[in-house]
Amino acid sequence: MIRLLLRLSGLCLLAYAYIALILDVTHTMANGKLQVTPAGEALSQLAPSGFAFAQEALARHAPSAFNLLLSWLTRLPLWLGAGAAGWLAIRLGRKPPPKFGYLPR
Repeated sequence: MIRLLLRLSGLCLLAYAYIALILDVTHTMANGKLQVTPAGEALSQLAPSGFAFAQEALARHAPSAFNLLLSWLTRLPLWLGAGAAGWLAIRLGRKPPPKFGYLPR
């Protein structure tokens, strides 16, 4: 059941990444210059109070992690972050490979 949910969420994230990539490409073509939607901007529009709370909590408890990791992750393109998360969810939802030479009894 968990594998099914992981694979389903992974497929949804990959579809979202594809849509975000298409939107970025159409905005770039329409404006004539490269335009990429950062993941932090999309998260702040999706859940403004939750994202602000998470930023404040992380900055308070681990300021070095906030400065290094979170600032870098929020500047990633949205399609890249969603695609990586979707790929990871699909990989985690796979069946484990069969053990070679193992006879179950």
